[in-house]
Amino acid sequence: MSKPTPKPLGIFICDTVIDDRATNKKSLIGIFNSIHASTVPARHQELHVFIALTDGYGQYKSRIICRHRDTGVAVFAAEGDIQFDDPNQVVELNFGLHGLVFKEFGVHDFDFYCDDLHIVSRKFTVNQATGS
Repeated sequence: MSKPTPKPLGIFICDTVIDDRATNKKSLIGIFNSIHASTVPARHQELHVFIALTDGYGQYKSRIICRHRDTGVAVFAAEGDIQFDDPNQVVELNFGLHGLVFKEFGVHDFDFYCDDLHIVSRKFTVNQATGS
């Protein structure tokens, strides 16, 4: 019998994620969808990709990758295992990314996969800053 495919509840890009250990509540601080840079390559100091999933059961190989939409050039990729003990469980993932280098202006996609099945995407744009 095959495992159920996890369903996304949300994917957010933000400045930081605060995890209250006493209540297990998460606070996403500074949600954004784009940055401005005067030149490329452009280094972004820190961002977090927060993903919430449900309806899975068992262990999954997960992968997240950020690529430029038009060229396919990868900015970041990571893999790891995630575990669902119960299909009603919500699994929350926080990818804290430091010093990402975007080599091109334009639209990028953060894509998340479980067992090589695409689960969710988030569009992220690197805009060229204009002088004032």
